[in-house]
Amino acid sequence: MEIPTGSISPSGTARIRPRPARLIPRRAWRILGALLFASACCAFMIVVRRHYAGRWEHLFLLWNLLLAWIPLPFSVAAYRMHTSRTRRYLLFTICALTWFFFFPNAPYITTDFVHLRREDQILMWLDIIGIASFAWVGLCLGFCSLYLMQEVVGNRLGHMASWGFVVAMFAATSFGTFLGRFLRWNSWDVLHEPLGILQDFADRLVHSPNNTGTYLAMMFLFLLLSYSVLFSMMHLHRPLDDARDQPPA
Repeated sequence: MEIPTGSISPSGTARIRPRPARLIPRRAWRILGALLFASACCAFMIVVRRHYAGRWEHLFLLWNLLLAWIPLPFSVAAYRMHTSRTRRYLLFTICALTWFFFFPNAPYITTDFVHLRREDQILMWLDIIGIASFAWVGLCLGFCSLYLMQEVVGNRLGHMASWGFVVAMFAATSFGTFLGRFLRWNSWDVLHEPLGILQDFADRLVHSPNNTGTYLAMMFLFLLLSYSVLFSMMHLHRPLDDARDQPPA
């Protein structure tokens, strides 16, 4: 059984801080399997579209989905190091920063609707369904990794701080998707062209402040409401098999 850890406050009362919950192997593999299956279904949709249209298109969605997978393993690694309380501070920092820089790639797929064309009604709807599927899986990958990092922050700093972290991440992600879609910067450009990114964004902000601000606000609200709903659904009830997955007392 997990024993809470804590310390004695100056007033003499005990401040108990529970140990962070560990990933339950059975549920973790189940979620991973679902995400892999969903990704395979998205890839199959590209094949279906090829069969209907007679040509390969929208292959960039596969690349974008691959990029959306990158944050998840780094968040899992950071979460496991946190729950095991290992003192690998440098490795934890590397995983957390890598997750941070690549996280915007997950919701970025929602902006790929810009590639829709109306040359054929059926083809247009195939594209809507396909892009929406890729975008949904990308969001699920991103939200899964964000949930793990929110748990880390919540255990260290508290519940309110964890939601402040979520809000800050969605603000940064809105900025990141703007850089990728409109200014055509990549995640790795942050490392070797930070000044160029800021200059481009400042120029766009000066010349079209209303469009830029509206996009940032709408993307932020979309991410926040989507994550809030999924977060609430995840906590509707405690699955019956959790008790079997817990280690014996």
